[in-house]
Amino acid sequence: MVWGRDICTAAIAPVTGLILKYLCRECAPVRWDDQNRWIVYEYAEAAPVCVLWEDKGRLIGNKIEAGDINCRYSVMLERETTGDRCVALAKAAHISRSSDILKLNPDLHGDCANIKYNTGYCVEGFIEPLRAYDGKCGPPHKNATCRGVNAGQCCNSETWTCGDSYDDCAPGTCYEGICFGHKWYTTDGLCGENHNESRCRGKWGDCCSIDGKCGSGADFCSKSRCYSGKCDGLKDPEPGHENDWIYLIMNERRKYESY
Repeated sequence: MVWGRDICTAAIAPVTGLILKYLCRECAPVRWDDQNRWIVYEYAEAAPVCVLWEDKGRLIGNKIEAGDINCRYSVMLERETTGDRCVALAKAAHISRSSDILKLNPDLHGDCANIKYNTGYCVEGFIEPLRAYDGKCGPPHKNATCRGVNAGQCCNSETWTCGDSYDDCAPGTCYEGICFGHKWYTTDGLCGENHNESRCRGKWGDCCSIDGKCGSGADFCSKSRCYSGKCDGLKDPEPGHENDWIYLIMNERRKYESY
């Protein structure tokens, strides 16, 4: 951590080198001086405070690439501890699964015996996916995800591009992103037991037949022919917010932009 005056701190993620947040009553954003050698903390009630940082790259890091660990929160052990140090680190971070720590810190041994005290370790984060920054997504584009890109949050299976329109995010069309996606609603018209229990909606119809195909009408929705969906006489269990794609988009954006 880098400490400034008036108890203002900049928390540093050890893996990504990104500034996560600032903890201060009235601390303005940190900036570099004109020679890129100093971190400048600007206060509303005091003169700027400068802290020398020997290597700017250590703080701001490089652009995160697919496959990198995208760390969102880190903690440290401040003193010697007995037993499994992974468990101790998990307790310090108030998380229940110490196994997650090993995934986020691949250099650590199984029991964290090689952990260094007073050194930050990642306890909350994820493996960075391949993001569709060019707006192209899905299987034709190395399964790039639309999550977290400006082009839109839903991968349209008809165009394999990202978008935010109702058609892009609609069940049966949205392959992945902030929709239920192909794993829940088929985007190729195939469904049921032999197709990962995919269900039918949107342009494919509301019923999955016992033959594993989507459609509407008696051939698909009658009691004798219907495997899942809006089968005649049966209640179709659906996940919440099935058609509320605006809710999903806004909720996902709030989470993404809060980091």
